[in-house]
Amino acid sequence: MAGPEAEGLCARTPFLTRGEIGDHVYEGVTGPVATLEIGIALLTTAEQDADLVAGITRALWQPATLELLTEGNIHGGRVRLDAAALAHIGIPLHPGAASAGATGTLGK
Repeated sequence: MAGPEAEGLCARTPFLTRGEIGDHVYEGVTGPVATLEIGIALLTTAEQDADLVAGITRALWQPATLELLTEGNIHGGRVRLDAAALAHIGIPLHPGAASAGATGTLGK
């Protein structure tokens, strides 16, 4: 999906972004295909213990975890933590995740 319809959906829906299905990902598809993507988020309730959420957040951004993601999924290498990604989550960041550096400084 591309063009004005895709742009309109992305503008109205913060968790949608423009993306591309790569060449030969699917049998019979021989060129990149414009699409919309939905990011992946690990969610919890605001009542969850901040120290627990901080620990989980730090564990997710360890080099060994990122290596497993990269090796285990075609899109795993695209997993990143940055301010642009956080701008699209559409919900508040848990205080524990923020305290662990999930605002863009973790892993640097």
